[in-house]
Amino acid sequence: MAPEPSISGPQRGEYSIGEEESYYRVQKMRFPAGKKAADAPDSLVMNPFLTVTGIPEAAYRYQLGSRSAIEWIIRQYQVSTDKASGIVNDPNQWGIEHGNPRYILDLLQKVITVSVRTVEITEALPALDGAG
Repeated sequence: MAPEPSISGPQRGEYSIGEEESYYRVQKMRFPAGKKAADAPDSLVMNPFLTVTGIPEAAYRYQLGSRSAIEWIIRQYQVSTDKASGIVNDPNQWGIEHGNPRYILDLLQKVITVSVRTVEITEALPALDGAG
């Protein structure tokens, strides 16, 4: 089994609540400079303070439609503003309102784990015999 991804920076309890919200806040995740999803980078920048490292290549092989589950999280979990209404969609708010400002980070780590394990399971399945 692949090693779990790790995070850089202070851990929970090493700062006040307001600082914790700021520390885990995600505007828009990105791959390190010069990398894209097709490169299967082993790290993902969550914000200027926080980078997830040790992402296994297998995590990118689990696809939801035409992109990996990691790419789906990157695209869906970013702050955006609807041009027509001006309404701000901030996925950080859900975690803050539920007492877990690390919500997006925790979700990403779970998605990475599920992706790797799903790939391991599907690759271990026996081949189908003949086309029916």
